[in-house]
Amino acid sequence: MKSAKVLGRFIDDSGTLLEGPISFIPSRMWITQDDGVTVAALAHETQLVRGAFNVELTRTDQHELPWHYTVICPVGKWTIRVEDDGPLFLKDLLPSRFA
Repeated sequence: MKSAKVLGRFIDDSGTLLEGPISFIPSRMWITQDDGVTVAALAHETQLVRGAFNVELTRTDQHELPWHYTVICPVGKWTIRVEDDGPLFLKDLLPSRFA
């Protein structure tokens, strides 16, 4: 199963590097690979360290049914898809109004 590194950084309007948890929650509990093997889609949680994070996520485009991750962090909540090889920057995966 392919995965991709996703990374990013959060800085507020005053230039302060944000701290706190960032979670990546899959929309499906189970995903089936092309070879028919079903595996659990694991959620990932990490901490923003000096505003930055770095996680390895399962790609969302290699399974029979479409799915996505919900990202929850100190500044908001978004839905993303991981459909390319990494490293990927979270800002490039967010809807254009947030980038």
